[in-house]
Amino acid sequence: MKILLASDGSPNAERAARWVVSLAGSMKTPPQVVVACVHDDAPYRIAMRHVGRAEVVEVLTEQCQKDVAEVQAVLTAAGLKPDVRLEIGTIANTLVDLAKREGATMIVMGQKGRTMMSNLLMGSIAARVLALSELPVTLVR
Repeated sequence: MKILLASDGSPNAERAARWVVSLAGSMKTPPQVVVACVHDDAPYRIAMRHVGRAEVVEVLTEQCQKDVAEVQAVLTAAGLKPDVRLEIGTIANTLVDLAKREGATMIVMGQKGRTMMSNLLMGSIAARVLALSELPVTLVR
């Protein structure tokens, strides 16, 4: 089994990592885990035009390393060896595309727990992943 675990540096992502550890504990063979750190490219498009894509990717890579540090620590402490992927793009689409490219069998992500009204007004990355993915998606609160 190969799990794509979305991480944004939030406590929700850490809870999702702990859920993956719990799932792994019930398996005969530990799953492969790919930790995905996706940054929306919209805020960085102007910066990429002025300073270049490489410079923006370097900054985002540093941020990603901070964002996934706790998740990596949780997984590593449990004996799992996560691979980390930094992606830039529309978050939900990029997560689903990455899961396909990696051959994942499921996607796990933390859910922020917004109200129904705020999801209607602002949208939800988790809801978009659920709508786009052909893979099973587990949302951890």
